[in-house]
Amino acid sequence: MYISDTVYASQDKKDDPKAGVKSTALLFGRYARLMLHIFGTLMMACLAAAGLMNKQGTWFFVGTGSAASHLFYQTLRVDLDDPKSCLRCFESNAWQFGGIVWAGLFLDYITSVHVW
Repeated sequence: MYISDTVYASQDKKDDPKAGVKSTALLFGRYARLMLHIFGTLMMACLAAAGLMNKQGTWFFVGTGSAASHLFYQTLRVDLDDPKSCLRCFESNAWQFGGIVWAGLFLDYITSVHVW
């Protein structure tokens, strides 16, 4: 949640103080990218821990690792001072990141139900 909120809020962080809007982009300031990495790491660690506790299979962890790589790449690539870059990152993560996690869950489910 903090990742998408911070990227989205970075689009208009220059105008927010004038309008009295408070956001994570303003709160984190020059440490915004670091915070994106910290929250991303925590989120992926929680997802992996949930998979371990639920005894998920290999495909779940392949999906989780792929999603983590994608998220790390996106947070490195996004220019938090460029509104267009922030919007592109925000929109692409809505279906790419979620799609990768979903694919891992789906493949894990299919391979656990069917004997190949």
